[in-house]
Amino acid sequence: RKKREFSDVQRLQIKGSFPPYRTGRPQKDHRLMFEAILWIARKGTSWRALPAYNGPFETVYSRSKNWQKSGLLEQLFLK
Repeated sequence: RKKREFSDVQRLQIKGSFPPYRTGRPQKDHRLMFEAILWIARKGTSWRALPAYNGPFETVYSRSKNWQKSGLLEQLFLK
């Protein structure tokens, strides 16, 4: 089992911050996507090097860019 990047308490603090996604497919878990973004930031590596358990790197990258443009990532790091 993968070690989580942040605790359940921290997750609860940011849980309501994530926007709903309306696509034809089931969405990837926000916590998983955010942890993948943190992993990339901590390692300083390319998106393609993201471990498979985080989901497709394209999805993580897309979510990261959307959250960055909307200002959500900045809000999350300031909480």
